[in-house]
Amino acid sequence: MALEYSFLENGWVVRIHNRIQDMSLEDKLEALELLRKNVVVVWKNQKLTPREELDFCGSFGSYDFADVAEYWDNLPSDQQDIFIKEYPGILRVTAKPGTNGGPGHFSHKTELKWHSDRIGHPDRRPCVWLYGITDTTGSVTNFTNNFLAYNALSEEEKNFYGGLRVSHYNTRYQQDSDRSTHAWRIEENLIIKNMGIWDNIIVENDFGDKSFFFSPLQVGCIEGMSEEKSLEIADELLQYLTQPQFVYSHQWEDGDVVISEQAFSMHSRDAFNDMEKRYLHHIQFNVEKILPDLKYPGYNDRGHLV
Repeated sequence: MALEYSFLENGWVVRIHNRIQDMSLEDKLEALELLRKNVVVVWKNQKLTPREELDFCGSFGSYDFADVAEYWDNLPSDQQDIFIKEYPGILRVTAKPGTNGGPGHFSHKTELKWHSDRIGHPDRRPCVWLYGITDTTGSVTNFTNNFLAYNALSEEEKNFYGGLRVSHYNTRYQQDSDRSTHAWRIEENLIIKNMGIWDNIIVENDFGDKSFFFSPLQVGCIEGMSEEKSLEIADELLQYLTQPQFVYSHQWEDGDVVISEQAFSMHSRDAFNDMEKRYLHHIQFNVEKILPDLKYPGYNDRGHLV
């Protein structure tokens, strides 16, 4: 069966109509191409087991925390509440109690501000899977298209931003999160800061497409600028990147799957009062198994696989 898909009204978000379990390798390659060009791909009415979720993402490439079961006993209790021991790689996005009775990932009811998952981490896997399990209706996740935002710049602006490099080690997006002050999160940010990694704000991929690789609320410093000036530019770009024409707002229903390409996109979550019921799964994965040569240069010349 060929891949069946359509574009949503905004003209760039793709909805795939095939059942995920039925997708062939050729279908996945086509879906990956759609993701690369459009940064957000959506499925509706899916019925998946955790094993099927991991098998699908794992068929593309490696995923984060795949070996968490091997060192489960050494994880802090709050991290054990985020993960599922039997299905390493899946994060619980919910306020529902986990293994130790604590909440899952980003369980606060207030807004989760704009960010790109682990953008400053040198081993990040930028494809993010979200699957709505239960009680998701009424919640909203927003995604930017940084390709569109770049293409709308003037030539003068393209030249200016194209000459800037950034270190992403801040967590301003987590100020209202119940996890923003956890010791392991603070430690990770300090490690990233001390690594001295500078990322180009504008990145060109192997296909000649240029985009922002930038998450304003995670900016620690722009090279050669004071922290004050760096954050001033970051806040200006936050307003620019989140203009309505560059944003897709996903209105969740149970059974929805959304995959976003988090090298050239950011996401946020609106405030939601029923977080103690809302439950999603999150997997962050790579695609090196089926497209081993797909690289995006620019991350400090690291040539990360995407």
